[in-house]
Amino acid sequence: MSEHLFPASMSGSICLDKIDKQYIYELNGKKYLNLRFKYTPDSQFGNDYMISQDVDKETREQCKTTGSWPKTPILGNAKAWNTDVSTPPSHNPPTKATGVPAASGNDDNLPF
Repeated sequence: MSEHLFPASMSGSICLDKIDKQYIYELNGKKYLNLRFKYTPDSQFGNDYMISQDVDKETREQCKTTGSWPKTPILGNAKAWNTDVSTPPSHNPPTKATGVPAASGNDDNLPF
């Protein structure tokens, strides 16, 4: 995949046990986690991106002034699909079912 092309879609997985809980933040009563995708074209496992945990906005602003960034865990990998798209994908919802199960409202089994 050329780094100048945008994938039409991506799929990946992360290990929830590796999440550093201090960077989970709440907004409007919902919990969020920032992720960072690093392009890894030479991955020995055939993945196009490495997924690592990113820091929250407050920590990012502090790091900009100090120049010191915390080490965050690598959570998983992602694979790009339909990489022949040369422009960023639109934010329109898909027109047909993706086959991805909807998230349940029960978060009791999550490690955080």
